[in-house]
Amino acid sequence: MGKLKSIDFFLSFLKGSIMELSNLLTAIGTIVLAIVTIIYVILTYYILKSSSKATREQLRPFVIVDMLAINDEICLRIRNTGKKAALDVHINISPSFDDILLATDDKSKKWIDYKPLLNQSYISPGYEIILMINFGFRFLEQKEEDKRYLYHVNTNYKDTDNVPYIESYIIDLDALIYAKRIIVYNEVHYLDEISKHLKEIKKNNNSKI
Repeated sequence: MGKLKSIDFFLSFLKGSIMELSNLLTAIGTIVLAIVTIIYVILTYYILKSSSKATREQLRPFVIVDMLAINDEICLRIRNTGKKAALDVHINISPSFDDILLATDDKSKKWIDYKPLLNQSYISPGYEIILMINFGFRFLEQKEEDKRYLYHVNTNYKDTDNVPYIESYIIDLDALIYAKRIIVYNEVHYLDEISKHLKEIKKNNNSKI
């Protein structure tokens, strides 16, 4: 009889322990599930935020100011390469372009005025403004050999949702002129080689006659 009571007590204790262990495991599982859910929510939030930011970057306006050589002309170019219109565009260039603008020999009178272009109320996507500011040969005549022609550009504008954008970068006119000189040299050198080759052919043909 005593043995039966001992067995019943043991079974009852074991059953209670199993129930407690089950409840403990359930509680632990619930906590782990809650933590995993919180981590999932946080990761989802950051993924959506990152995706939203990437989408905004792809659809934003992008105003770029640079200089390029077209034929023998040095040109200032302002363009919007983005997917949205740029509003209230304000551009600051330092130092100014006054020392490289097309002017009289004594530089007393400038023939080009670029400053009105630096403030635009609206630039549509894909639109660009190109203004010739000097001839290449004219600039090379006036260029000071020891001077670096670097210009700091600051652009300030907003998109149609009033999101502001501020960018800063440098225009290196020396690099542009150097690249243009290389292109001109290559073209002249190439044409000179063709001319020599044609003269050689003509000379060989005359010798056969």
